[in-house]
Amino acid sequence: MMFYFEMYHQPKHWRLARLPAFDSLYSEPEADEDFPAKITSKFNFTERDLDRHVDFNIRGDDVMVFLHIQKTGGTTFGRHLVKNIQLEQPCDCMPGQRKCTCHRPGKAESWLFSRFSTGWSCGLHADWTELTSCVPVVMNKKDKDKKNVQKNKNDSSIYNMSVLQRRVSNLSQMRHNSVVF
Repeated sequence: MMFYFEMYHQPKHWRLARLPAFDSLYSEPEADEDFPAKITSKFNFTERDLDRHVDFNIRGDDVMVFLHIQKTGGTTFGRHLVKNIQLEQPCDCMPGQRKCTCHRPGKAESWLFSRFSTGWSCGLHADWTELTSCVPVVMNKKDKDKKNVQKNKNDSSIYNMSVLQRRVSNLSQMRHNSVVF
């Protein structure tokens, strides 16, 4: 299973990127050469399209947004994001609480925007269009409430991430959630 990430600085510019660090978590069995593939790909992505590296800066102003697509294993992956990633400052998950606090090292700002860190702040299963308009507003409000300082999250890099099981067959759902201008 590969994890695809969308990165944009402005809503008009986006691209897909794969973070190889997550490839080792889930591996797919090698195809058996004696049997034809069960699914024929309608998409012809080049290696360059699929193998992009991004530099997420957890210490800076970058925000990782988890776009939860139903029935793709997103709930399990969302829990792994807050509970199992080894970070300098791990997410703080209190027993009995549904949300965890995921602060940047040495700061009281959140680097993760997901169901398990902020709740359903943009609505239940918010799609990409809803998240792009909602995330900066919610993050600005949280930072303003904590610091009483106006900080513009529109200037930071926002990394949208989603889990796709059956990679090619789920691309239509991802495309449905992505609006390209």
